[in-house]
Amino acid sequence: MCGRYFLSKSFRELLNRYDIDEGNNHYDLTSLTDESFGGEIFPSQDAPVVLTKDSKKLVQMKWGFAPSFTNKLLINARGETVDQKPTFKKSILKHRCLIPAEAFFEWEKQADNKKLKRKIFVPDQEIFSLAGIYDKFHDKEGNEYFAYSILTVEANNEIKDIHHRMPVILAREEEDKWLEPLNNNITALKQIIRPYEQKLSII
Repeated sequence: MCGRYFLSKSFRELLNRYDIDEGNNHYDLTSLTDESFGGEIFPSQDAPVVLTKDSKKLVQMKWGFAPSFTNKLLINARGETVDQKPTFKKSILKHRCLIPAEAFFEWEKQADNKKLKRKIFVPDQEIFSLAGIYDKFHDKEGNEYFAYSILTVEANNEIKDIHHRMPVILAREEEDKWLEPLNNNITALKQIIRPYEQKLSII
């Protein structure tokens, strides 16, 4: 699974990374020009995601689907079955997003049963994209909000000794394909939902 990730770049760096027009976002940059987002991102926290309709947008959403049948936040969606689960089926076809990240975390079990927090990142990319989906929910007061979930797959050879699952890291050339709203071919989408094939750095 992916239960925590890291993002400390400024809002303007995110706009530049994803080639987003400054006016096409949900953040007031007049006072945030040089401010970073924060750092470690936790479930239920609001965080920036990238989506597109007519053009790319940087928007804020809450991390974790909150369907009515459970009190647990669904922060991850299994890539292998995402198109089969009622909670995620509509989103994988119509509501996909990019989740900007600089790293993600997993906890490696040690011989003494303690867990070591490992930071995992893509060595040649200051900001990379996790594959996400999103949907609309309502809070206890009935207020509408949007939330996202991170897709996961079986871990690759580098990660499998730390954890058996990992988030879907998109190659740069796959980002626009993932965002394309007219791409509702689940077979083509499933070809993108796979373990990361390039080198990762782990500390």
